[in-house]
Amino acid sequence: MPNLRNVLLPQRVLAAALALAALVVATAITLATGQPAVGIGLAIDGEQVVIATAPDEMDLPPGTPVVALQGHGRRLPLAPVDLTPEPDMAFTRYSDMDVFFDRQRGHAALQQAADAALVLADGREVPLSGEGRRPLGDLPFVFWFQILCAVGGLLAGASVLAFRWQDPTTRYYALTGVGMLMFASSAAIYSTRELAIDGTLFMALSSINEFGALLFCGGLIAVLWYYPTRLAAFNAGPWIIAAYVGFGLSIPLRLHDSVEALAHLPISLGYLSTYGLAAVQWWRTRGDPFQRAALRAFLLAWLFGSGAFVAVMVLPAMAGIDNGAIQGYAFGFFLLIYAGIAVGVLRYQLFRLDRWWFAAWGLFFGGLGVIALDLLFVYLLRIDGRTSLLVSLAIAGWLYFPLRQWLWGLFNRRRVRAHAPALVGLVTDALSDRDQPAADAWKALLGAVFSPLSTSTATVETDAIIDSGLSLEVAPASTTLPGMRLQYAERGQRLFQSEDLRLLAELRRLFDQIRRYRGLLEEGVQRERDRVARDLHDDVGARLLTLSHQLPGEHAEQARRALEELRAVVYSMQTPSTPFDALLGQWRAEVAERCEAAEVALTWTVSGPVPDHVLGGGAVLALSRVLRECVSNALRHCPQAPELTVDLSCSETRLTVVVTHAYEGPATTTWQPSVGLNNLHERLRQMSGHIEWLADDGRGRLSARWQVPWGQLLALD
Repeated sequence: MPNLRNVLLPQRVLAAALALAALVVATAITLATGQPAVGIGLAIDGEQVVIATAPDEMDLPPGTPVVALQGHGRRLPLAPVDLTPEPDMAFTRYSDMDVFFDRQRGHAALQQAADAALVLADGREVPLSGEGRRPLGDLPFVFWFQILCAVGGLLAGASVLAFRWQDPTTRYYALTGVGMLMFASSAAIYSTRELAIDGTLFMALSSINEFGALLFCGGLIAVLWYYPTRLAAFNAGPWIIAAYVGFGLSIPLRLHDSVEALAHLPISLGYLSTYGLAAVQWWRTRGDPFQRAALRAFLLAWLFGSGAFVAVMVLPAMAGIDNGAIQGYAFGFFLLIYAGIAVGVLRYQLFRLDRWWFAAWGLFFGGLGVIALDLLFVYLLRIDGRTSLLVSLAIAGWLYFPLRQWLWGLFNRRRVRAHAPALVGLVTDALSDRDQPAADAWKALLGAVFSPLSTSTATVETDAIIDSGLSLEVAPASTTLPGMRLQYAERGQRLFQSEDLRLLAELRRLFDQIRRYRGLLEEGVQRERDRVARDLHDDVGARLLTLSHQLPGEHAEQARRALEELRAVVYSMQTPSTPFDALLGQWRAEVAERCEAAEVALTWTVSGPVPDHVLGGGAVLALSRVLRECVSNALRHCPQAPELTVDLSCSETRLTVVVTHAYEGPATTTWQPSVGLNNLHERLRQMSGHIEWLADDGRGRLSARWQVPWGQLLALD
């Protein structure tokens, strides 16, 4: 048994659909032209049949009443209902339709008579054309329009099925195309008849028309059960189709006499059910912008086109209004459905199709164009076959295919140009923003190049395109970066393709090179900082230490403060990170040294669990400067009462420091802003902290209390 995948190759499915379309078109033309020509156009005017058009030599003005058709010595009356283009719009009971088909059978038999004639209201007899067949040129525009709708529906459904036949959604969508082929092609035959066709054939065509309409409706209901998400585990599609096929088969079997019950009501209820299914699908896709956008495009096409047809044709028929005369043109609403869905395929990849769907059809219609041009030159321009083939190939080769390739190349160049700024942005960002984490830079780069609707981390070993092109798996760019999964390229406008894998490999290579360059740059900067720090510590630091011991009084204090600032700067340059418990030891040593030099007693306490946080150089320098400024302010007042208390309290969320000393100055509410106070406020503000002064007037003491959240400290570099 052959592999089904090989049997259902896209070109075979498309070729089969085209062959079926050609067979149906040929059959429709044969049946439409197989009836004897009347030669006189008839129309309905109120309650009578009248002449619409007639050859000039007959002297029959438009509007002349016609009362009967005669031939073979028989005469049958003509009534307006005999010209109805769509019997299921004119009758509400199948028993009445069967009477109509019997009348058609009788009129068709009289048309075959050699003496067939129309009987006018004034008694005159007007012989019919007498031509054996209806000329092809006499088929009206509405016939060809309905044939176009039939073929368009079939090819639209087949084109989706050809590329994703495994998906139940596309199978049911293709089924709607088969339904449209049935109801539009059959209606094209009997709705454009000149007078009558055989009643048996008419009944068969009418049943095919109604069956196709039911199949079309059932197919679209099934589509909304599965697309864009399957609404339930229950496989409802076959049951939906079976129900509508059952209604369709019950029509020729006449299992019920009501046209509304077997045809109009199932279609109307089915149409209304699509609103409920659409509402459920809308709710189910609320968390997926791509599926929501695709559903919106599908519903716009389906609900607008089908809703317009129901409003124009089905509802008036259910109200007893015969509007079958416009049915042929109303089929154009279904073409709007397929056109809208085709736009949705291009914009949102409906049914997970991508650009190659249009490329395949471009090549297909290119070949079809060569054949059409050849036929045009042979049959219309009377050019011999060899010359016509050469001209057709020349037109296709010199005009169509170059134009197609130019448009295709223009589309692809636009995509390449869209990627170029992202590559340039990668280089610029990587060199200018050294503080940006590598993982964030890699994610931003992928977002700029591929514009996915969603990006998530994933365990990925190799780059790969999955889910039929919906997702791109990105292997880690290095051992420190996680794997990622990108979904819905270019905001859902296309699928991932093989060239994206090549582009991804190039991006990874460039990204790794820039990361290595940035690492070398940072190493060079750090080495230079370490050298400067060593020079400052060994040379300038030693000189300041000597001065602090040699200079008297206030000058020695200034030298020691300069030495402390130098040490803080050196620490921030040499130590990219410092554990907080180690920093506490450095602070205590520094404050104790200053208090000893100032002959001030120090009380140092630490309460609460000391966290194991590691602070960056920026956080160490900022905290040290705040503490140093608070201690400096306290030492200015300690000679009156030589005692200083530093209390550090650690909690899970923040660090609190209280520096307390003797104070006999003005109230804190009367203090004027100064450089020192402003610096304290500004430094703490940058760390999302704050400071306040608390006076204990009873004991003559003042406390500087400041707090800083751990989260902000850990974020500082």
